[in-house]
Amino acid sequence: MVVRLDLRIPGKGKSKIEAESGLSHYLVFAAAALFLFTVLAVILLGSWKIYELQSEKKELQAKNRAAAQNLEIMDTEFSRLKKEAEKMDKTLAFMLGDMPAIEVLAQLDTVLPDGVTLSSLAMTPEKVVFKGIAAKEEEVMKFVSSLSSVPFALSVEVPAVTYEMISGRRVTSFSLECRMRTMQEIQETGAFSSRAAKTSSEDVNP
Repeated sequence: MVVRLDLRIPGKGKSKIEAESGLSHYLVFAAAALFLFTVLAVILLGSWKIYELQSEKKELQAKNRAAAQNLEIMDTEFSRLKKEAEKMDKTLAFMLGDMPAIEVLAQLDTVLPDGVTLSSLAMTPEKVVFKGIAAKEEEVMKFVSSLSSVPFALSVEVPAVTYEMISGRRVTSFSLECRMRTMQEIQETGAFSSRAAKTSSEDVNP
């Protein structure tokens, strides 16, 4: 006859199994908590990034609107300046394309000899025709020579000379054609300005 005896302490094996089971529960709980914490951190970080991106988007949209407004203002100002420039160009072209009437009249006193009297002056944008009388033919040639040196004169034609009797005196009647420079050519050379300044200086200091 065989008799078997159980020498294990009652409750000893059960406690070890329960301890292992509790440790597993703790590990599972810790892993779950870590997972939840990680998910929460990812969610928070993602939400923060989305918030930052939305703020940057709003800022970029505001800058874009401001840039569009500035561009519109600049376009309006550019159009205004362009119109002003066109007006100035037209005015300048008109001034430079005009007949140099002032220059011609201002220079007559300096180039007209004492013995020459003008009876008429006809002017076009290209030329001016002087008609008058002189006591002698030499005075007409002197007038031609003086007229050739003025800034507005491009060329001076040979005068047409005839002789007349006025009050019992023989006088020389002439018709003289002078080809003129344009206002732009006169302004570019600056000859008239320098001559006018010299004339003014001579008037001040005779």
